[in-house]
Amino acid sequence: MTELGALVNASLSLRIKLGPPFSGGLFSTEFALSNGASMKITFPKKLSSFFASLALAAAVTTVGGAANAVTFGFGGSSPDSHSKFFTSGGIGVTVTAGTFIGPNPSSINYATRRVDHRNGRLGADGFFDGGQVDGSLGNDVLVFTFDQNVRIDSISFTSVDGDDDFAFGAVAGNLFNRFVNFQDVEDIVFTADFLSPASLSVGNSFGIGAIGSLDDFKITALTVTAVPVPAALPLLAGGIGFLGFAGWRRKRSAAA
Repeated sequence: MTELGALVNASLSLRIKLGPPFSGGLFSTEFALSNGASMKITFPKKLSSFFASLALAAAVTTVGGAANAVTFGFGGSSPDSHSKFFTSGGIGVTVTAGTFIGPNPSSINYATRRVDHRNGRLGADGFFDGGQVDGSLGNDVLVFTFDQNVRIDSISFTSVDGDDDFAFGAVAGNLFNRFVNFQDVEDIVFTADFLSPASLSVGNSFGIGAIGSLDDFKITALTVTAVPVPAALPLLAGGIGFLGFAGWRRKRSAAA
């Protein structure tokens, strides 16, 4: 067993283990961070040191360049529209509104609501609808689509009372895959610690909606953290592609 290690920073270390060979002369590499994250890759035995070094560089680059949390405050007011675009800390997010029905995952109808943006608060507005995210005349949902992968850290609500619940989940097109249903809105700021596993809070499109007729609230802020792509992964992929091409050339030359 070969092991490589690196100190990423004062509180985070990384170790790479080269395991025993698998069938076909392949080795498995696993790198794990002291914060619990891990990744495993497999590569040719002869190139174990090369790929382990690239994996180590990728992990160190990713963690060393970890992004800071960014808060979208949604300040000001603007006319109702089908979508709103906001930026903060180099991250962009498009907010759209609709209603959802049916089992989980639910289908979102974006034609029924417009985004209500008043006094730094986001809601959903429609025909005979009050401008809040509510469950009256259909379950309202606000969809937040980011221009990059992020982790949802917290959601800030206003206009809440003891009867209010919300649904939270991932959105793909018009499908709302709810991870949380009937979650009480007991605090003005709701952290994403309630999600398990924590990976459910990572993605680029999320929905926050009402789930019952008594629910009504508005959203005042979202705090997110960008999830970076390891800078060394393109190099790793390029190296694999080059080696594959070189092997093909050798076989072609031997057959000639």
